Amino acid sequence: MRKTFAVLLLILFACTLSHAQERLLKGQVVDSKTKAPLAFVSIAVKNTTLGTSSDINGKFSLKLPGKSCELVVSAVGFDRIVYACNALYQQGFLIVPLVEKVTDLQEVVIRPKENPAFRIIRLAVKNKSLNDPSQIPAFRYNTYNKLIATLKGFDSDADLLETDSSMNAAADSSGEKLQAKGHFL
Repeated sequence: MRKTFAVLLLILFACTLSHAQERLLKGQVVDSKTKAPLAFVSIAVKNTTLGTSSDINGKFSLKLPGKSCELVVSAVGFDRIVYACNALYQQGFLIVPLVEKVTDLQEVVIRPKENPAFRIIRLAVKNKSLNDPSQIPAFRYNTYNKLIATLKGFDSDADLLETDSSMNAAADSSGEKLQAKGHFL
């Protein structure tokens, strides 16, 4: 009697385990019209945290619970499809055709307003005296200035330096003679 009870208990336990096992479902999501694969489609088991999304080729794999459940397949721009998991257990590879959902939108009116940059510029000009670095006692800076000028149509035979007395004074005080190439550095 004990042997038959133990065998019966073992069979009952094995049936419970086999019923509670998860099953792997593989498939591909395609557009119903073009049969093109749809990427990044959401595939989830309803009322659970189980789910996945299709890859770039529309393929997916998902472990389904052993109990009865519903598989929800949804994507933006397509109608949502719900499958009963019991019907999916017999299929080896599931092809899910999604039907495109057309949604008409109401008219949108966009009216121009003032550019937000104008408000910032007006406030900067208004507060210029408050933000003036020369008003801050600890403000200090070094500057470097360089001026390059080029003369076009310069006659190399004429002495341009002789005509401007301020340039002559600057050239004589430094002790250098500027070359008559048309450039001043």
